[in-house]
Formats: sequence, C-alpha cells, structure tokens
Amino acid sequence: MQDSLFTQLTPSPLAHLLRPTKLADIVGQPHLTGPRTPLTRRVAAKRLPSMLFYGPPGSGKTSLARAIAQVCGMPVRSLSAVEDGAAALAKILTEAKHHRDGSGRQTLLFVDEIGEWTKAQQRNLLPCTEDGSVVLIGATTANAGFSIIPPLLSRLTAYEFRALDEAALEELLERAAAHLKIDITKGARRHLIAQAGGDGRTLLNMVEDHAVAFPGEALDEAALELIMSSAPRRHDRAGDSHCALLSALQKSVRGSDPDAAVLYLGMLHQGGEPPRNIFRRLLIMATEEVGLSDPSVLIYVQACADAYERVGEPEGLDQLMAAALRIAIAEKSNATHVVKARVAEFLAAHPGLSPPRHIVNAVTEEMKQSGFGKNYIYDHGVPGGFSGQEFMPEGLSPRPVFYEPKEVAAEKRVSTRLQKLAKIRALVKAASR
Repeated sequence: MQDSLFTQLTPSPLAHLLRPTKLADIVGQPHLTGPRTPLTRRVAAKRLPSMLFYGPPGSGKTSLARAIAQVCGMPVRSLSAVEDGAAALAKILTEAKHHRDGSGRQTLLFVDEIGEWTKAQQRNLLPCTEDGSVVLIGATTANAGFSIIPPLLSRLTAYEFRALDEAALEELLERAAAHLKIDITKGARRHLIAQAGGDGRTLLNMVEDHAVAFPGEALDEAALELIMSSAPRRHDRAGDSHCALLSALQKSVRGSDPDAAVLYLGMLHQGGEPPRNIFRRLLIMATEEVGLSDPSVLIYVQACADAYERVGEPEGLDQLMAAALRIAIAEKSNATHVVKARVAEFLAAHPGLSPPRHIVNAVTEEMKQSGFGKNYIYDHGVPGGFSGQEFMPEGLSPRPVFYEPKEVAAEKRVSTRLQKLAKIRALVKAASR
C-alpha cells in the first residue's frame, strides 16, 4: 500500500516529475478539463462526486486525480487493485471516517486498475461511496461495463479519457525537452509520437531512456533508433486491445477496405496473437460477411489456413494476409448469417413444431399405419428435380422465409432460382386443394 498518491521516489520517473498540479495543464482531455466542463466546475466548487476514470494507458487518469487533489487540498490515499486487497482498503476507510468525524474533511481515495478487484472486493467500496467518507476515484484501462460491478458503477460519475492526439503528445515533448534541457529534433519528434500510440507515459519513458543513456545529448533519429529497436507493440491478448483489433479487422473486411484489414491483421500478429486464432476469425468472416455471394472464399481461406500449418513462419504470414485480402475484396452478403438469428427467433415463438408426416420415414409398422411417409415425392424422380411438395410443419401461415439471398454475385443467381421454385410450389399447393 502506498502512503500517498504522490509519494516521491528516488530517482523519480520523468512521467512523475512532469505531472501537472492544476487542471489547465492536463493535456489531451479538453472535454474533461476545459474551463466550462462540468468536471472543472465541480473541482472549482470543491464538491466532488465519486468518479470512474476509464480509458487507454498513458492518457492522464492518474495525473488528473493528482491535480484534483492539489486544487481541492484533500488528503490522499492510494491503492493498487493489482497489489492491495480488502485489509488495506478497510484500514484506509477506517482512517478516512475518523478524519472526517474529526475535521469534517473528506479523503480522496485513488484506486488504480479498480477493475482488477473481484466483485466481492468492489462491493466493499459501496458503503463509503454512500456515506461520503471518501471521494473515490477509480481508474481503469478496461471496459468499465465489463470490469465494474453495476451497483458500484451506478454510484460513480464516469469520465472517459481519450488516447492523446498529436498536439497533446507534442506538448509533452516540449515539457520533457525543457525539463531535461535537451534538444529533440523534428524527425525524432515525429517518430516518437508515432511510436507512442497515444500513450503519454510511453512517450516520456522513451525520452527518459535516451536522457539516462546519453545525458545532455540531443535526441535525433539515429539516437531514437537505438531506444525504439526493442520497444514492443502494445497488445493485450486477453483484454480490450485484443477485442478492439479483432473488431476493427472484421469491420474493415465487411466494409471492403483491404488496406485497413491487413493493417489491423498486422497489428494483431505483431502483438503476439496466435495465427490459428486469426484464421479462426477469418473463417468466420468468410461465411458471415460473404457467404453464398462467393462460396469460393471459404474454400480459399481454409486452403490458406492449411498452407500456413504446413509452411509456418515467416512465409506463412503471406497466407494470413492473402486470406484477409480475399475476404475484403469479395462481394459481401450477410444473408446466411442472418438466417441463424431468424430461425432462433422463430423457434422461440413457435415451440413444439414437428415436420409433416409425409417427409418422415415410417420405421415401424405403427408409423406406417399412422401415415408417416405416405405420399412423399422423390424429387430426383420428377422432371426438373423439383416436386413442389411442402416440407414445412403444418399450420404455418404465412410460410416463413428465413433465407433471403442478396442481389449480388453468385447469390443473385440463387435468388432468381428460389423465386422460380416458390412459384412452382404455390402452383402445386393450389392444385392440391
């Protein structure tokens, strides 16, 4: 447990040394810290709700909590949900209650990565958010809807942090250069900003790596190459980054943007996503996004997956890229995917359906006597291979339609054929009355 959110370490990281002490100095979050925003006005009035700060790492969640505490002059206690548990929380809450009873002042409790706590641990926060003994600020990089229990979430005012844009990262570089008294060249700035990926802490850590290794020397592109050579691409295979990239990949494929599709696929691959997992998603897309508009796509993607298993890395990456490109450039139809939901909805509304007796084999004498299999027409035995007999359960009116082909590519031909067969079926039904 930390004594304070602002405990000084020796030596302190550059990101800590440059933390702002007032809201106006927070970069990249004008929707939260602008002069007329609700949060700014609450801080100015020193009437704070318990809050949830959620957003990507390095976007300023801890810095804003620090600035709020400084402005409001509140005693601060800090916990890490990764390291601290119920005992540490109970001790702080007891101290906070005594402090409020004695001085009338609230304690600001900052819980980093609050979503890492279990449901039971999060429930321990409910009483203090109700009685006002503390102002809770929870910070998380995870999806708040999944990681925070609903009773706690309903007691928190949620504020979304955004990844830092280029202007915000440039401002951090200016502050870092001034603090360290070094020059950062234009080319190095451009590459630093690109490598940071919207993460201010990553940006400052790279600058600090250079400053420690080469004190007082300018940071140019040659020097930057040395510190960037081992920098990993951020990707959490079990968390939001994993889901976000898979979502971006599928939406790019659906939108027939091959360039965006291979970009996100490359990010997944570089982040350590197993190729087998990516191929699984691509095989799903081949049916969900293309389906019968081009049946060859599924065959092609499966062939690429098989080839990858045979050749491995690095050549197998070509197979991965080829599969994504093939799906992205194909004409799209989700008609086969829609069928699944339509059938499930229909079955929920019509329980207990049974097929008509004439298409059920009479496997016993009793079934034969009851009419099973009677008057069944063998479709291969009639001209055109289509009898027009009814296969749907009896009593369904109108006849349900689950599969509606799109008017694209091969599925357009399917649509034409099904329309023709529907007309024949209607004639057969009319003639049998």
